[in-house]
Amino acid sequence: YLGQLDNPNTLKRVELRIAGLSSDDVPVPTGLELISEVGNELYFTVDTGSGDYQLWRTDGTPFGTQIVTGLSLLPVKIIDLNGRAYIMQYNSSSARYSLWAVNDAINGVTQVQNTIEFADSLFRREPQSFVAGADALYFISDSRVYQVQGTVFSTIAGVSSAQQLAASTND
Repeated sequence: YLGQLDNPNTLKRVELRIAGLSSDDVPVPTGLELISEVGNELYFTVDTGSGDYQLWRTDGTPFGTQIVTGLSLLPVKIIDLNGRAYIMQYNSSSARYSLWAVNDAINGVTQVQNTIEFADSLFRREPQSFVAGADALYFISDSRVYQVQGTVFSTIAGVSSAQQLAASTND
């Protein structure tokens, strides 16, 4: 069921409501865009209509439903790595993608950085074929396979391994 909610067209047809304590429904803000299950919570993004976005999370209760942070870049994907949320965002000014980790300590997000000092932490092509390992997240972008651990990433393989990862995730 949750897999169908990744489709923006489906989201526009579904009015999601979160059960309230008084058995009344608490409506989710308008502009709902992405939704993804992360651990025991749902994370979703809201388009505020003013060019900004918000990242929300809920455990299904009014007290457990809150804005995580405002986002100034276009959110394109929410990813789960063993209960930790990551969000891929797109910067239309630079035509680059960046990966951010939800950071509960600051009630916000922290950009995932390249392990190579002074190296670019942005991607030209939209990252895809996300695979969660035991303690790392793997994905393909710019014909390379990347590994994310916490808030750092590194390149682990080139084109042929990227094609193998893409093929294995399409099975």
